[in-house]
This record gives sequence, structure tokens and C-alpha cells, in this order.
Amino acid sequence: MKKYIVFILILFAAMTYSCKKYLTEVNTDPNQFSNASPAAILQGCFKATTDFMAKDNGERWWDLGHIVQAGARYDLTGDNVWKPMYINVLEGIDQVKQRYGADSAYNNQVQIARIWESYAYYLLVANYGPVAQSQALSLDYQSDILYDSEDTVYTRILNTLQDAVSKINVSHTSDKLAYDVIFDGDLTKWIKFGNTLRLEIALTCRRNLGGVADAHIKEVMANDAMTINAEGESVKVPYENVTNNRNPYYQRYKFDNNTLPAPVMSDFVFLYFRSYKDPRLDAYFDSVPMRNRYLVSDTLLSKVDDSIRIVTYPIPHFGRPESPSILATWTSLAGQISPMGGTSDTSYSHMRGFGYGGRADPMPGNSLVAADAPFTLLSYAQSEFLKAEAAQLGLGGSMSAEQFYQQGIAANFAHWELSGTQLTEYMNRDGVKWGTKGDGFYDYLGNVKADIPEDNLAKIWIQSWLNCYPDQMFDAWTLQRRTRVLDLPPMTNPGSGYINEQYMDIPDRTPYPKDNVKLNPKGYADALEQLGIGGSVNDWFPYVQLNFEKPFKVRNWDAATPHYNMDYVQKWYGNTIQSLDSAGVPYTVVAAFSTGGDGGTIEMNLPRDAWVLTGNTNPNNLFKAIDGDITTRWDSGPQLPGQFIQVDMGTTFTIHSVVLDQATSAGDSPVGYEVYVGMDANNFGSPVASGVGTRDKTVVDFDPVEARFVKIVQTGSRGSYWSVHELNIVASIKL
Repeated sequence: MKKYIVFILILFAAMTYSCKKYLTEVNTDPNQFSNASPAAILQGCFKATTDFMAKDNGERWWDLGHIVQAGARYDLTGDNVWKPMYINVLEGIDQVKQRYGADSAYNNQVQIARIWESYAYYLLVANYGPVAQSQALSLDYQSDILYDSEDTVYTRILNTLQDAVSKINVSHTSDKLAYDVIFDGDLTKWIKFGNTLRLEIALTCRRNLGGVADAHIKEVMANDAMTINAEGESVKVPYENVTNNRNPYYQRYKFDNNTLPAPVMSDFVFLYFRSYKDPRLDAYFDSVPMRNRYLVSDTLLSKVDDSIRIVTYPIPHFGRPESPSILATWTSLAGQISPMGGTSDTSYSHMRGFGYGGRADPMPGNSLVAADAPFTLLSYAQSEFLKAEAAQLGLGGSMSAEQFYQQGIAANFAHWELSGTQLTEYMNRDGVKWGTKGDGFYDYLGNVKADIPEDNLAKIWIQSWLNCYPDQMFDAWTLQRRTRVLDLPPMTNPGSGYINEQYMDIPDRTPYPKDNVKLNPKGYADALEQLGIGGSVNDWFPYVQLNFEKPFKVRNWDAATPHYNMDYVQKWYGNTIQSLDSAGVPYTVVAAFSTGGDGGTIEMNLPRDAWVLTGNTNPNNLFKAIDGDITTRWDSGPQLPGQFIQVDMGTTFTIHSVVLDQATSAGDSPVGYEVYVGMDANNFGSPVASGVGTRDKTVVDFDPVEARFVKIVQTGSRGSYWSVHELNIVASIKL
């Protein structure tokens, strides 16, 4: 295999060297490769596609997919897609069509070229919107190349795939690629790829093509046996450890540049892994070495004595936050210490095999950065999720949507070599199991939550998203744009390539290369008009939505009231000190509190060391309400309705009382109060108690309830202050 791959690479290098740099120039001087076989040309096109996609994963799509972070920060400027597709892929395919299109002896090979051409145009139109297709790569158009509309390109792609697949004749075994690194000459697998690709693209553009897309979906689903139905049918481009044919991740991160930081896990996908006890956490990412691990602060019980202990201990995985910077408008966090302080790339879980030391020394196991690791364009698991979606939409299929969905998860688990027991446990969890709802964790700011709704389409999309790791992250970005299924946090440190914003949601499209303005001004202007770009909105504005996308309005994150929340990493090993001992995890006891009991249930003031207080009045002095010094106090100033103190206890307790001690400010009780409790700081519901304050000490009792957050709201008006010298919350603790 090495010999013919090296030959192909040398040939392709010569081809791309002679190619012109821009689309307009390509049209004026297309090269003819009269002596090159379709196989020789197409292998170069295959490799050029995956080389560019791997590069773009590192430079843009990993960050947009919210499973991996590589430092792109939503910056899509730069020509990472346009030239690689037109010059390195589509020009070669065009040569195959021109040279061999009329020769029946090469019919199957030409149809394979058309399938790959369709994939290339799909990448272009889903990135940019209108693109040159009908007038591209043609001597009839020397300049002023007009761009076809999105709908036109999608329609032509779907029709081309339909036609190409129908024309492949599997009985003509002599008409196949002499060098086929993807399917080793298996024409049936090329048909299955073409059908599955048509299904994926038709599902993507249902919003804009409607019945046209549905007709294609129904046709594919009417014979879904001719889609990708096994791991061995996945579309993978292989690599090997030889010059010019190493895996592009290996080439980029270990061979060419061993100073690039390793890609790390996003804290957003980490929420889903932790919320649903997903064993893919250890399959996708390497655990962090003990010396670099994040230290969690937690409150744990002891089984052997009557104590509650506040401890810190290291955890094996951690994700880099999507919102690393705190907005100036987030005053609810004023004066608080971020739990992300002091973290670095060495604290975060690295992609599997990338290691934590020198880049030339990868971690053992199934490394994603091995020199010979293949690149996956379309997997068996992804095919099952596409069929699940089509079936759920009522567009056909030989099985139920639930069966396709379950097969998709099973295929993904099998690919990552996870056990049948792990698969069964995972698929029975609420939110993963068909027809159930999942209650996920909040992110570290309490801004977004990893819930999985009861809606089964949402389940399919979320599992499809998780399956995109690590290579299919363009598909992950496209899936989010067309479904908006993920409740994404804001990127609060966006790349400088876009408009000057303090935060961003994911961009909706890639701006055209800047050279297009000079080289094809008429076509460029026409494309912008099709996109509705003009006035204050330019080509680099990130929120120009393409026709296939679900309409979406960026949330006003300035108005958010975040709170620090580390629930998603607490109780990693269990609820007790003994669970840490059993796991052999080192820990430090920060504080210990006796419950005063010897069994059963006792009542006690909760320890306050881990509490975080927020409020809308005099926030810088809130700490005085829990500093243990009865002579200090927090005060509100003149009392006004709506003043509040909110407590994040750091973990969940069964509570039944709030005590506001006015001490020496005996008359500074609240005019009136309402007390709210709950698990969600952004959604308290109705108050559990209300009333008027009492002199010296205001004690508020209510029915026992599981809660993490408590909010005390002052409801009246008076010139005198509301003062709190000491605030306590009373809980029932089971020993």
C-alpha cells in the first residue's frame, strides 16, 4: 500500500503546484492531466479533503462543535475552506469528468468522482451560502463568476448524488478505482456512501427545500439497506507513518510543531458526560496526571462519626470553560473568587493520545494523534442517527426511529471499545432512554444546563452531536445551526477576526475570502445581495443566517445574573469521606463540624465555609453576615421592596429554617420578607414562607425541602435599615 500512496502523493503534489491560487485564475488556465488515471487523481482529492478538514478542526470547527477546544474562539476569518476545496479537490475532480466522462469504460469511476464532488460542494455551501458552482472551473467564464444560490446548489447536489449512485454498475468489476484507499474497490460501499450523504444533506436543507428534500429522504429510506449499515462501511481516509502521508493531527501537533497546546475537553460536553454518567468521557479524553488535577471543594458526610467535613480533592477530568472571561455587567459575581482561578491547559483533559508532556511522547492506548490514525468523514453510527431522524419525522425506514437511535449509540460505543454493560447502563438513564427527560447539571456560571428534553428528536440530535467527535466537527457545527438543540453558553473571549464584541454565540457562516472582493467583484457583490448583507452588516458579521438554519436570536448575556456553581464536579466519588478513602484519593479537610448526634437525624446550623452570598444591595459587605463575628453586620440602607440576599450553599441539603440575627441592631428587622428555596438559582418558583420581621431575631420556618439555593427578599419600605449580623440555615442531617 505504501508504494501506491507515495506515488499518488507525489503526483498530487505536482498537480497542486501547477494549479492557480484563485478560482478566477483556475477558470483561465485549467490543467489537463491526460496521462493520469482517475484513481491517481481522486486519491489526491480524497487526501486533500481530509487534510484540510483536520486542519480546520484545529483552527475552527473543534471550538464550534463544543466537544473540544483548540483556541480558535469562534474566529472564522481566513481562507481555510475556499481555496482548498476549489483548487485541491474540485479542480482534480473536474479533470476526471472532462477526461473520462464520455468514456463508458470509466463510468463507475466518474460517478465516484461526482459523489466526492457533491461532498465538496456541500462543505462550501454550508460554510458560505451562495457559491460558484455552475460557472466554476469553466473556460466559458473568465471573470465575473456569479455564485449560485444556496437552494440551487443544494438541489443540484441532491440530484447529482441521486444520479451518480443510480449509474454505478457493480457488475462492471473492471471499472473501479485501481487505487481505492477508502473502500478498496468495493462499488457497493460507494453506493451506500452516496445514499447516506444524500440523506444527511437532505435532512440539513429540509427547512429551505421542503418537499424537494423530503422526496430525497423518502427515496433513500425506502431502501435503507443501501445506506451505511456497518462499521466497515464508514467513510475513512487512511494514513500511515510515511513522509507526506501521516495523519494530519500527528503532522500538526507532533511532527511539525511540538509547541502547539494540545486540544482539550470543553466544559460544555463535560456537563453532559457528568450529568448522564457517560463512559465516553474516558474514551474520548485522557485523564489528567495527578500533579495537574483540578481541586474540588466539597461538603461530605462521615459514616463513622457525627461530622460534616469540607474537603478538597483532585478529580481526573476537567473541561475548559466556554465562558472564560467574566462580563463587566455580571455584577452578581462581584467580589467573589472564580472557581476557575489558577486553571491552565494542564488542568484540562486532553484529547485521547495527546499526552501531557512533550508532544513527541503521546499517551499509550488508542491514540487519536497516531501517525497512522484514519480520518472519518461519515461513520456508521452517524448513518444510524440520520435514519433515526428521518424515521422520527415519518419519512420512512425499515425500523422504528427508536431502533435506529439505539443502534447509533451501540455503534458509537462499539467504535470506542466500550463494554456491553456500559452501553446498557447508559441507555437506561433518564434523558438517554427513549421517551424520558434528563435533568442535567448547570455550567460553572449557572448560565446553561445540560438537560435532555423528552422530545425524541432532541435525543437523536444530542447523540449525533456526541458522535461527531473527533473528526466530524463540521457536522456538529452544522447540526447546531439547523436544530439549535444545544443551549450554548456565550464565548466571552471571542477571536479578534470578527466584530468587536464582548461575547459571541456561534457564528452562522464563514465569510468569503477577502481576495474575492478584488478578483471577482461582480460575483462577490451578487452573493452579498443574496445573503441580504449591506449597510451596517458586512460579510464578516457573524450572525448572517443561511437558509438551512433554524432562526435564532442571540441572547442578551449582559442581562444574565450568573452564580458560581460547581455541582457538576462535586460528589465525584460519592457523598461521604469514606468514598474518597475507598477510591484511594488524597484529600485535605478544610473544616469539620460535629452534628452533635449519634445516629438517626439531627438538626443543625449548616457550615458556612463553602457558601457564596450574592445580593443587589451593598454586595461587598455580604460576607459580614456569615463571618462568625456577631459585632459585624451587613445592611441594606433604607429598606425598599426587592432587596435580597441569595445563598449558594455549594451542595444540597434538606433545610427547614432560615435565621436572621439582628443582634445589636435589634430593630433592623425586615419590614416584610419572602423566602425562596430551590435547586435552580434562576428558577425559584413560589416562596416557601412569607411574613414580617421580628425584633432581635427573625426565624423563618417552613416544611423540609431539598435545596441548594436560598433567597430572602425584603418586601416593604422603611427609612431604617435591614441588618443581618449573622445568617444561618437549619438543616435535617441523616447520620
